[in-house]
Amino acid sequence: MPKIRIRDLRGGLNKKDPPHLIGNNQCSELQNVVYRNGIWTKRPGIVHRVATGNSDAMLEYVDYVSPSGVLTEVAGSNTNLYYWNGATWTSRFSTGATRATTDKWWFVEFFNKSYACNGKDGIIRTTDPASINYTTFAWGDTTINNAKVMVTMNQRLFFMNTDDSVNGVNINRIIYSNVVTDPTGGETTIPASNWIPLDFTQSPIQAAAVLPNRSIAIWTEDKVASLVDTGANPAFVIKFSANNGIIASKAFTVHPRGYFYISHDGFYLYNGGQPVPVGNDVVVNYFFSNVSANRENTYCWTDLENSEIHILYSTGPEEPDRHLVWNYLYDMWCEFTNISAYSGAYLFRRKQTPASVYTKSAGITGDRTGSLDNGGAIPTKLTTKAFYGNVDVFNEFREIPFDYVQTDIVQTDAQPNTTTVATQGADYGTETFTQQSSNTIDDTDGISPRADVWGEKHYQRWELTGFNTVSELIINYTGEAIE
Repeated sequence: MPKIRIRDLRGGLNKKDPPHLIGNNQCSELQNVVYRNGIWTKRPGIVHRVATGNSDAMLEYVDYVSPSGVLTEVAGSNTNLYYWNGATWTSRFSTGATRATTDKWWFVEFFNKSYACNGKDGIIRTTDPASINYTTFAWGDTTINNAKVMVTMNQRLFFMNTDDSVNGVNINRIIYSNVVTDPTGGETTIPASNWIPLDFTQSPIQAAAVLPNRSIAIWTEDKVASLVDTGANPAFVIKFSANNGIIASKAFTVHPRGYFYISHDGFYLYNGGQPVPVGNDVVVNYFFSNVSANRENTYCWTDLENSEIHILYSTGPEEPDRHLVWNYLYDMWCEFTNISAYSGAYLFRRKQTPASVYTKSAGITGDRTGSLDNGGAIPTKLTTKAFYGNVDVFNEFREIPFDYVQTDIVQTDAQPNTTTVATQGADYGTETFTQQSSNTIDDTDGISPRADVWGEKHYQRWELTGFNTVSELIINYTGEAIE
């Protein structure tokens, strides 16, 4: 019996092209799976922790290593900062300002302190979140009333999109501290002259991140640039890079080549030079077709252990409800369809086993672990390319070319045996594909495992649901030769 062999699924998800024009090793649907050791595997589950007890929107999760080397973990909400002791939450700062979910927290570690800002409250700090509350403090010279963005580089603190005691509100200004040589103090001294404007845009600074080579990436709504520490006079210069800003203040994350970020026209990598587009050939149009007006809550984070960048975004609700994942090691995409979360974090410092955490609404955070979503099933799905007869593969496998095939049996290494295999068909590749038959896999007739399904259309594709792992399919068929 002739066969269509789909032994390579390393192309990942392609949502840009119709299902009959994607690559033979690509998938038109690839949901709630991750790529591990050559196999598409059901993603880890989410287990909720004890809630904070307040109806907070949990917006950010960070770890902090104290001067004594002890790891503490802190979550920032729209009303509070909380310390997690492994079993319960303790309030460490109650915000006095009315804040929306788009007013994100920024944290930096500067010498022996943890600093935080959110664009509404004053700058706050603590030496140990495990035992000491975050508090405001006395400034010297210029007082920063609040800042939307904060980073640290080369023994200085940098505040952006600020309201300060000398110059008031400046949405595209960068204020920086003096160089700190004494780790016990001095970081609060900011002379009135320590500021730099972005003179090429009136858009507010949205995000910033430290780059190699004494520089800081800066994103506004319409531009991306870098702030370079010259080590001379003037101390800093701004280098303009591109006319594509960032869609949200947390729509960026670390990548081995710099930073990944989402602009208004695509996904990019940036290291201080010209931004490099990524993902445009498979998922960018899908993202922009689905992301809602709540795009300011888009959040990116990096799973360093598995070489994955995660994009949390909203298709409607305020809290992001969809999830694109880019495995940058293999350049493959997939998506999670049923995780709602404001942010994600990869924790590895002072840990024997790295961990990932999500933050959610209603004062909830969740650990990425196990095989269930807080007790609920995780619905996996893989849908292959739509093949025209066997024409797409007959040269490769030396089959007789057929333009009309009938599916008889689908063999697959998918596990477990409760996996469902379905045949979907259409006479034209751009038509809506309809399911023709489905069955669970078994080992009937000694062919293990297999599913008896039928389908008879010019274009056919095969869909697997409810699996834990899968890496290949073999479709047994009969057909009519091309005349």
